Amino acid sequence: MLAKVLIVDDEVVFRSHLRNMLDWERHGFQICGEADAVSSAKRKIAQLKPDIVITDICMPDGDGLSLISFIREGYPLTGVIALSGYDNYEYVRNSLKNGVCDYLLKHLVDESSLLSALSLAFPSEKLPKDGLPSLQNERGAKKQALLDKLLKGEDLDNLEPEFEKLGIPFPKQCSAVVIVAIDEMSRHKEQYGGKWEIMFNKINEVAEEIMNKAIDGVVAPKGDDKLALVFCPDAKHSSATLHTVINDTISKLRQALKMHCNVTACYAIGDIAPSADQVSSSYSTAEALITERVYLGFDRIILTKTKEQQVSDPEMYNISFEDERSIIKSFEAGDSAGIRNIIGKIFEDRRKMRLDISKLQIVLAELLNILHWQLRENKMGDLAEIYPSYHKIFGNIQYMSLDEMMKCVADCYQKALDAVANIGVQDDFHTVTNQACVYINRHFASNISLNDIAEAVGVTPAYLSRVFKKDKRQTVVEHLNCIRVERAKKLLRERRVSFNELAELVGFNSNTYFFTVFKKYTGKTPSDYKKSLDGQREGEFGEVDAKSKVERIADRAQSS
Repeated sequence: MLAKVLIVDDEVVFRSHLRNMLDWERHGFQICGEADAVSSAKRKIAQLKPDIVITDICMPDGDGLSLISFIREGYPLTGVIALSGYDNYEYVRNSLKNGVCDYLLKHLVDESSLLSALSLAFPSEKLPKDGLPSLQNERGAKKQALLDKLLKGEDLDNLEPEFEKLGIPFPKQCSAVVIVAIDEMSRHKEQYGGKWEIMFNKINEVAEEIMNKAIDGVVAPKGDDKLALVFCPDAKHSSATLHTVINDTISKLRQALKMHCNVTACYAIGDIAPSADQVSSSYSTAEALITERVYLGFDRIILTKTKEQQVSDPEMYNISFEDERSIIKSFEAGDSAGIRNIIGKIFEDRRKMRLDISKLQIVLAELLNILHWQLRENKMGDLAEIYPSYHKIFGNIQYMSLDEMMKCVADCYQKALDAVANIGVQDDFHTVTNQACVYINRHFASNISLNDIAEAVGVTPAYLSRVFKKDKRQTVVEHLNCIRVERAKKLLRERRVSFNELAELVGFNSNTYFFTVFKKYTGKTPSDYKKSLDGQREGEFGEVDAKSKVERIADRAQSS
């Protein structure tokens, strides 16, 4: 089935130009209509239900951005391609923020750029196979193979004539390599999905166009998030002149990628290579430098590598026993701010160490393992059940900066805390009952009363007591005490803690009352309960394994 396209532009000549630019049906598209104003465009969208709308930003009866908002709100499955007759970044930024798939400047539109935009705006699996621009045609594959050899320093004696056959400039003298790494790849992968390849192809085309205008050079894609720019001028340049050309090219590329592709990137500049056999060294330098972006953030030019902190103990980058215990304690208390602070400190400490990316990924994995353990302890199941987007973290981890890792971990902990806070909440309960359960889950460790809970949910204590008892078949105080006792049992299983401290940790201001309530719910005093646990552990695991994980951690810390 052909994708229906509506063209919206007040210029008759340009509409005709677009119609004649493509063999639309061969590429899988059909122009279903045209409009010359925002008002008529809205009517035709409602009538024709197009799959794609190509619209000018400046229209005679209103701002084209209003039409884009109309489409996003009423027809969210319709792809939008924005057009403008002039280079106005604010229009570009606002249109892309409103969900535009691509943005084209009228004076630069050609068959290739239009096809690329159309492919982004419509699911590729619905297009004829010959409708998509190929990223790997025969010439492109050969070019890529030659560039890979140059960057690796392989078969250099035979490369120059092969470069000449394809019309690719060869670095005979003063040259250099710049690595361009696209920022926020995890977000782009989520936004574009399987269509990211088409967007990356457009980024590559933008880079090639700017390189061709600036100096003889060539662009080599590296993976799906990096480009290698090889500067190889015809005329002999001094190192200073070549650096000036490189900086000017990067400046233009930064602006163009923001404007035409809505992406930013980091740029690592390799050493000047006096001859072709030194290009691989320039490339290696740039590759080493680009790893710094994990710490520096987005949209940076990287010239030198930060001096790494010497880590005497190779295990120092792992999560410490103290940090693990602090995280567990904050999680048990429902302290979201405390957890964010600990996670922030852990990552900032690793930022100072300048660990390589693989070690940072281990830190992220360790923090998530601690969270998994806490969820199992709370009988909450798997993190993926609570936070379905969790699986995307490890799919995108290779692209993440330190700040993105830190945010992902903090978000996972927040989702888990929210889920724990909602234990006991049910759809068929009154709103005030569910609100009271959430409040209790979050504040049971504090000295809260029925009046405090009622005030927090905005009702009288009498009303809350009546509704809560009807829903839960127990009073508010009974539910609160049940939560506190369950947490006390958990602490007794995991920690070496005095009974007086235990009462305070779970929210009781009287040891006597705590002992009374604990025995009421368990049939045992805290002391008897602890003895029964110790007996079970010795019988099942032996004396050494009788200790909890946290106790073993404390023992190891003391011995070291």
